[in-house]
Amino acid sequence: LDSIRGTDSANLIPYLTKNKYSMDLNLITRELSPGQIDALETLVADIGEFNFKISSLLRAINSYNTEEVEKQWPRWATIDGKIDKTKLTLRLQELNKFMAG
Repeated sequence: LDSIRGTDSANLIPYLTKNKYSMDLNLITRELSPGQIDALETLVADIGEFNFKISSLLRAINSYNTEEVEKQWPRWATIDGKIDKTKLTLRLQELNKFMAG
């Protein structure tokens, strides 16, 4: 993300999905829309598949707990324990895309 800090951060998802990361969809036990898959792939490309695999977010997604998904998703916007504004913008865009279905 350092290379795009000076750019308009209002729409980072297309920038980060140009070189699409393909996550292991076997981690997800529920049906997802293409938009939800896109949002998850962007997230997982940034946080790593191992971190996603052990996350509360994955458990919330698989249990259809939308309230918990909304709570957990933005937690992945930190660097060295501090909220990063660019990452938070990206996480909220991903979350909105995921929740829209």
